[in-house]
Amino acid sequence: EAIRDELTHDIASAVMLPLIIGAITLLLVANLVVRFGLNPLTELAEGIGKRSPESLTEIRIDDVPREMAPVIKALNALLARIRETLERERRFTDAAAHELRTPLAALKIHADNLVRADTEEQRLRSTGNLIKGLDRSLRLANQMLALSRSHAEIDPASLQRINLCDVLHEIIGQQEQVYAARGQSIEAQGLDAGPAWVLGDEMKLHQLFHNLFDNASRYGTPGSSIAVDLVREGASWRFSIANNGPAIPEEMREKVFEPYTRLPGQTVEGNGLGLAIVREVANQHHARVSLDALSAESGTVVTVVFPAAE
Repeated sequence: EAIRDELTHDIASAVMLPLIIGAITLLLVANLVVRFGLNPLTELAEGIGKRSPESLTEIRIDDVPREMAPVIKALNALLARIRETLERERRFTDAAAHELRTPLAALKIHADNLVRADTEEQRLRSTGNLIKGLDRSLRLANQMLALSRSHAEIDPASLQRINLCDVLHEIIGQQEQVYAARGQSIEAQGLDAGPAWVLGDEMKLHQLFHNLFDNASRYGTPGSSIAVDLVREGASWRFSIANNGPAIPEEMREKVFEPYTRLPGQTVEGNGLGLAIVREVANQHHARVSLDALSAESGTVVTVVFPAAE
């Protein structure tokens, strides 16, 4: 019996002792590996924690493990988008302050003239100028707000199949009274040939077309016609709108898509934001915008090519 117990003890010791030693060794090694492997993550957390809210520079960590590289890349991409957004907001604020300074100064002058008017004729003239100035300032503020909103990224959940024909018919209906007041008419082609499906944000597409129709009327001559065309080209829908206003010089045809750009000698009231909004909304819908002249001296046609949605 004693011999059997002794043999059992020796066998158990021979089997268990290596297992115990191996388990302890394995735990130590695993602890070292985990601690070493998490060092970059700890370094990343410490680096982010020490950053100031204004710091949007790229995150740089030496000897980044392959598994962490996508995380660092994604964070740097996010920081780049935030930098771009803040820079865009800064430019918008600077431009807003600059653009509003002149109309506000004019409003003050008209208000002073109204207060100092000695005759009824002077009061009526100053009142009329004040109302016109307020209308221009309101339009500028609305366009600036529209430009700011156009920069907001489209929520993928808001994308839907939209029939461009329906949108265009609605815009034309909204503009009828404006066009009639200027003696202008619309010659539309392709709007009743069938549905023209695209994938997009309905509110922003309305914004794009409203600015195109408003510009075509505003810079077209009174009593003229505005040509609108929608046609399928392969996997795209090509929309164009043309007026007979002054031709835009070739060297300015890309410049006019920048905010607050006005052509030299331009007498039509405007603030240079309409085409900037059009370009921004088109880019968000993966559409291409171009501008050409109908002839050397007159006529402008704006074309927007949308990817078709089946």
